[in-house]
Amino acid sequence: MTGPHQAEVTIRLIERWPAHEPRESDPHYKLFHQAKERMRRQGLLKCNVRSDYHYGQIELHHNKVEFAHINDIDLDKFNAAYGLDLTDEQFAEYVEQEGNLEPLCTLHHRGQEGVHSLPEPEWNVLRTSKDPQQVITALSNTEIGVVPPPAS
Repeated sequence: MTGPHQAEVTIRLIERWPAHEPRESDPHYKLFHQAKERMRRQGLLKCNVRSDYHYGQIELHHNKVEFAHINDIDLDKFNAAYGLDLTDEQFAEYVEQEGNLEPLCTLHHRGQEGVHSLPEPEWNVLRTSKDPQQVITALSNTEIGVVPPPAS
């Protein structure tokens, strides 16, 4: 049996974001706001990484397709990968609705311990672990303040 261990990992990436119109000019952007309001009413705007602390504001992560990459997607491959049968118009709507949106706090969205920073295998373990602090702890997260949970 291999005992518990940890390793410091350095990841260097070149992220490529294609040119795209501002979301405000996208006719489907209103769907994002409608979805966020529905999620708020249903009490779903809580970070999907459950922990004893809140790290910044709740943001909605486009978890299957980032808006900026909407024109990069091969719809046939996307439909096959997710068991869907979306048309071009349905896909444009899907990108801005609940099936593609995951509520995350600032740290777990854009911080060092977030979906945009970690490789998918580590992210999936962090997101579903019993104790996220025992899975991954960023060495420096000075850009995002840690806020204790509100008193119940």
